[in-house]
Amino acid sequence: MICLNSTSALALNNISLAPPSAVAGLGESVSFDLVMDFSAELQGGGVEVLYDSSLLEFQSFSFDPALGDDAAFRCWPFATTTNCNETLPETIEIGWGVLFSPALTGSHVIGTFLFKALANGSSTISLAPSAGFPGPFFDSNGNVVSAELQGASVSIGLVSIPEPSSALLVVSGLLCLSTWRKLA
Repeated sequence: MICLNSTSALALNNISLAPPSAVAGLGESVSFDLVMDFSAELQGGGVEVLYDSSLLEFQSFSFDPALGDDAAFRCWPFATTTNCNETLPETIEIGWGVLFSPALTGSHVIGTFLFKALANGSSTISLAPSAGFPGPFFDSNGNVVSAELQGASVSIGLVSIPEPSSALLVVSGLLCLSTWRKLA
């Protein structure tokens, strides 16, 4: 039993956004998949989604139809309130769980977020453990299961333009090579 517990403690459990980075033009939509990859058997839990609302506007979250959870335990969009917990400040909380289905393990797409780019800049979309309902991740014995949470970044309307000094350095190098070839 002790060996089993120490093995499960080393188990890797991840919740992430894919792709890890995206580029969008002003007014364009950008989407990210919420992906779980658990070696532990997950009974339920959720994440809170944090982002810069001056740069991004949340459009929607759609659960993946192939997700093998019990839809009645989902938090968003079937919750009675849009933020899944009226006692907390308004946030986006996404949760899923099983009671009648087998525990979730392995890699699954939970669903897809859709955001609209509002202003030029760069923003991160972070994931944090759920502060209210649906709560932290837990296994079939009710034990809390820790998970590594990985967000994503969005660059909006930003174009990489070389600095003037970089262009000057390239031109100088080409002139030196040209002069060197003529002398040789």
